[in-house]
Amino acid sequence: MIAEKPASDITHVVSFRYAQKSTNNILDLILAHVENPGALTYVHVTLITHFLQVDCSSAATQFPSSNGPVPEDYFLSGFFWSQDLYPGDSENMISEKHDQDSKQEEYQREEHVLWLALRIAAGSTWINFDSSKPAFSVSS
Repeated sequence: MIAEKPASDITHVVSFRYAQKSTNNILDLILAHVENPGALTYVHVTLITHFLQVDCSSAATQFPSSNGPVPEDYFLSGFFWSQDLYPGDSENMISEKHDQDSKQEEYQREEHVLWLALRIAAGSTWINFDSSKPAFSVSS
């Protein structure tokens, strides 16, 4: 005899599926306009959450310090789930005066996005990087 799941468990699964579909639809919309510098901020934060869920133990887990932080890094560095990604002195990073021109900031954000995507590809099976093209692809 197969045990039935309680109705509350089914409701949670259905709710999760709706949230997942909504999140994926938003990401699809953002990626359609990725040439807009504002869209890259969303992609950056989304990749950070994915990066922290993937086993990247073989890869470096902190941003290269030469890139410097971008505005969203200041906000995310305070969360307990992002402590492995940001340097131990993130309190100093938060207190530093943020004064960059937007082109430099955009370049740093692009570097962060590529850095995250490469490490996610190295530590997961659902996204791949082909260095001969170079291009990313998603496993089906």
